[in-house]
Amino acid sequence: MSDGGLVLAAQKFAAEVDRFTSELEIINALHAVARHADLNLMGIWFVPESARRGDRKPYEVRFHSSVPDGFLPEWWRLFHQHGRSFVSSLLWQSQVSFTMGEALRALKPTGDDRWSQHLFHRYGMRDAFYVPNGSWVVCFWSTKTIRLDSATRAGLDLAARAASVRLASFSRHGFGLAYQAPNLSARQLSILRLRAEGRTLREAAEHLHIKPSTAEEHQERAIKKLGAKDITHATAEYLRRYGMLAIAAMLMMAAMLSRDPCCWLELIINVGENLPRLA
Repeated sequence: MSDGGLVLAAQKFAAEVDRFTSELEIINALHAVARHADLNLMGIWFVPESARRGDRKPYEVRFHSSVPDGFLPEWWRLFHQHGRSFVSSLLWQSQVSFTMGEALRALKPTGDDRWSQHLFHRYGMRDAFYVPNGSWVVCFWSTKTIRLDSATRAGLDLAARAASVRLASFSRHGFGLAYQAPNLSARQLSILRLRAEGRTLREAAEHLHIKPSTAEEHQERAIKKLGAKDITHATAEYLRRYGMLAIAAMLMMAAMLSRDPCCWLELIINVGENLPRLA
């Protein structure tokens, strides 16, 4: 449960994530958002399609410094010994965020399938909250059982997805999102997002602290990459291809206004299951 500050922190993070110029900045800023809900950031990682099919090659992982000493090498050892965990099975079946407790109830794993849960507990990590985004995964952890109200869950979801999209721009893998084709740069995505919000090119440039001529260059390159006719066509393509964050923001506002948490959970599950189809 958050104190209300998480929602504002998540909105601010998502709005300003394009300004971060390093992976460390992104990870530390996302951890700061999570602290509003008494959570810690475990890390963000890219999992290639081959690994999702069972390949045991190492993932591309960025762990946060809050992870206890010794956890990471032991995690890799057990991963090579047992293969993917029961959580991974759920991650690759759904684009909906969930806690480890929810995964346990859904899959009911036994024996060695629970190696990741046992490892977490040995290092004082009682529960985890996972946010999948295509081939990218963000994971938070807590020393207590995680119980999130709808607004907190949506806020974490928004911030985590924004972080993975921005972090992907630094990665040799590109975005790695199943529903994305052109590899737009972070600046090109920022311009399209701001234009989609209804801002003029000059307003977008001011928001990003760049020259209007530079903003125009990014816009023209984005239009070309998307195969669009003009900026109107390009923003429509942007919303169709990259509307994940816009949808997450919309759902977060719905969560804040909803009086029925059950309706909210049903809404986010239904939308989450259909996100890949939006491409």
